[in-house]
Amino acid sequence: MPPPNERSPQPPSYPRHLTINPNSDAYNKVIRLEGQIQAAVSLLKFRIRYAALTPSLILPSPLTNALSRYFNLIGDFIDDLYDGVDLAGARNADELIDMVTREYLHGFDDIDHGEDMDDKEGFWPIVFWRQTLQCILEDMNLGVEGATMDVYGKGIRDKVTFWHNLDGNAQALFLRHFSLGASMAKRWRAEVRALTLDDPAAPSIEARTLEWEYAVLMPNLKLDVYHPRVDWPTRFDFTQCSICLEGLFPRDIGTRVEHRPVQTICGHIFGHPCLLSWFRKHESCPMCRTGFEYTMRNKPSPSELLESCDRVLRWQFIVPQNALQMPEPHSCLDNLATILSEPPYVVRENMGRLTISRDELGQLLGVMRMPGLFLARDRLDAVLRGDVTRYREIVEKQLEELGRREVYSFLNRTRLDR
Repeated sequence: MPPPNERSPQPPSYPRHLTINPNSDAYNKVIRLEGQIQAAVSLLKFRIRYAALTPSLILPSPLTNALSRYFNLIGDFIDDLYDGVDLAGARNADELIDMVTREYLHGFDDIDHGEDMDDKEGFWPIVFWRQTLQCILEDMNLGVEGATMDVYGKGIRDKVTFWHNLDGNAQALFLRHFSLGASMAKRWRAEVRALTLDDPAAPSIEARTLEWEYAVLMPNLKLDVYHPRVDWPTRFDFTQCSICLEGLFPRDIGTRVEHRPVQTICGHIFGHPCLLSWFRKHESCPMCRTGFEYTMRNKPSPSELLESCDRVLRWQFIVPQNALQMPEPHSCLDNLATILSEPPYVVRENMGRLTISRDELGQLLGVMRMPGLFLARDRLDAVLRGDVTRYREIVEKQLEELGRREVYSFLNRTRLDR
């Protein structure tokens, strides 16, 4: 027998969509949670980002944060399923204990596996709570909208104190953010066409949106504005950049000239693009080698973020997509609304008639991320220019691109021909 604190090797866990017969009724719960619910959460997260500039949808900050935490919780459920943790699928207590021990407690050095887990105060109630929420999300008697609202109403609302301090109008507005259904595409397009740029915080809101798009769509493409802090020069006795040896001019201080002079915290002055190139590989001063690892970081303005985006996208090219973007009511966004409004068994039956292959899906998904970055860039640019018409056009294009991406992601996650 292994020592008390040493765990026995556990058999590998597999995502349940690989272990359930796709032609069986049991596969409906995969269609529901890994397919419909995951797509719905992606859409609702996008809606939160533009709701901040939609007068009829603006939520107080605590409510917006609550929605984000809730959607992240659902994301955790789905991540667990891909890790082989299907709490609602446990057939008995022994299977549940084995699953939780193998996946939730594995790798935590502060857990004494020789102890009885029942003694760990609060652990099992959380497990059973999560199991209950998963069961609600997979309830085939509820639609996708009903399931997401029911989970919040039964499983989460009573656990957050702010809900009870809201009046009826605020509660109704909060629940509107769960709105899906067959008319979703038409309703959301109307919301986008009502967007405004009246909020003084619009540039900052859009800058955060751009950062989010990069982190999610192309995490390998790094914006070059997250570096040690630099300032405008406080002295004027410089004539050239010591990195490239090109001239530097005091008249360019504080301007948007590309090779403008900037100063490190140790007082040395360089051309802005030259110093950015250096910071991609080093966290120190090019002149005196003072280390900047623990110094203040640069806080880019929305304009600086847009410039960085342009530098990154300069050598990125969009591969033409073979899939034709169909007009309403047959666009990908309309298709996604259909997927979310139908029962899982109807979706499963119709997916069997699709002619697109898994290889084609993989290729489409591979080239589908880049357009989102260009649209996010144009969206911030429209805000900085104050062009609300252009801004609305771009957000509507983003919505259609998101619909396209989520349709193909849904098909890729739940295809029956595994």
